[in-house]
Amino acid sequence: MVRFEVDGYCEADVIAALLSRCDPGVVPGNAQYLRGFKQSSGTTPPEQTGEGSEGALHSVFTEVTDIRHLEFWNPFDLDHHGLRFTRRGGSNLRGLSLRQGGGLLGGSVKAKFMIKPALFLFLEELKANNSREWFAENKKRYEAEVREPLLSFVEAFAPYLETISPYFLALSTKSGGSMFRIHRDVRFSKDKTPYKTNAALHFRHENGKDAHTPGFYLSLSPQECFCGGGIWRPDSATLRAIREAIVKDPQRWEEVSRGPDLTLAGESLKRPPRGFDAKDPWLEDLKRKDHVAVIKLTSQEVTAKGFLERYVESCQKLAPYVEFLTRAVGQPF
Repeated sequence: MVRFEVDGYCEADVIAALLSRCDPGVVPGNAQYLRGFKQSSGTTPPEQTGEGSEGALHSVFTEVTDIRHLEFWNPFDLDHHGLRFTRRGGSNLRGLSLRQGGGLLGGSVKAKFMIKPALFLFLEELKANNSREWFAENKKRYEAEVREPLLSFVEAFAPYLETISPYFLALSTKSGGSMFRIHRDVRFSKDKTPYKTNAALHFRHENGKDAHTPGFYLSLSPQECFCGGGIWRPDSATLRAIREAIVKDPQRWEEVSRGPDLTLAGESLKRPPRGFDAKDPWLEDLKRKDHVAVIKLTSQEVTAKGFLERYVESCQKLAPYVEFLTRAVGQPF
C-alpha cells in the first residue's frame, strides 16, 4: 500500500483529476484526514461498483479541500502522466508538483497551496515576544502557519526551478534544506534575541556546500518581502573572481544588473578594492561586498492566489544576473 502525502491546500477537483489519470483499477482504498482533519467518505474499487476509476474517484473527493494522507490499493507511478512526485524514503511521497503539459481538467493543473496572512501575524507577534518561553508556547503555530506552508512552497517551486537551471536545489527537508532556521546565531552578536523575525528560503547551487555560490532567495516579514538572487558575503577569492568578470565584460554586466525591476542590495567598501582601477566606470559595483539583486514584493502579493507564478516570474528576471555570478565563480548554470 502506498501513502501519498500532500502538505498544503489542494482543491477536490484537482486531486480527483490527478488520480483519474492513474492506471485503471488504482483507486483509493481509504481516504483519511490525520492530525485531526475530518474523515472523508470511503469508496469501493470500480470492479465492485461497475464505475470507471474517474467516477469512483470523484465520488470520494468532491468534499475534500485539505488533504493530508491518502492510501491506495496498489503502488503506482505517475511520472508518465507528466507529474513529478518527490520521494522521501520508503513508500512515502511528500509533496505534489506538476510539470507543464499535465493536461488535466482540460489543461495543466497545479497543486493549490496558500501562504496565509497568519504567517505574517505570527512573525509580528514573535517580534513583540522574542523569547524562548513564548516560542515554546506557540511552536505548533509556527509549524502550522510558517514552516509547513513554506515547505509546501519549496516542493511546488522545485520543477519550475529546474527549468531555470538544473544546478539549483529546492529541498523541502525540515532541517538542512532550502528553509532557513528560525533560530538566530547569537554567539558573536550584541543582539541576544533568540529568533529571527522573518521567514526565508534559499535555493542554493548544488555545489554550495563546497564553494561560495549564488542562489535564489525569498524573504518574508511584516516589514518587508522580496525575491532575491545572488551571493551574500562571499569570501575574498570569490569577490575577486566576480570583480574580474565585471571588468572583463562590462557590457554584459550592465545588461544583467540593471533590469527595470531589479535593485542591487548589500554593503560596499568605502575605498576601491586593491588591484582595481579607481577610475573604472563600474567602480561602485567593484566596491560591493555583497552581490545581491532583489525584486520587492508585498504581503498582499505573497498571500494572493498565483503567488507561485509571481515568484517564478521574478526568479526568471533574476536568472541572467545569477547566471553571470555563477559562471564568474567557475560553476555551471
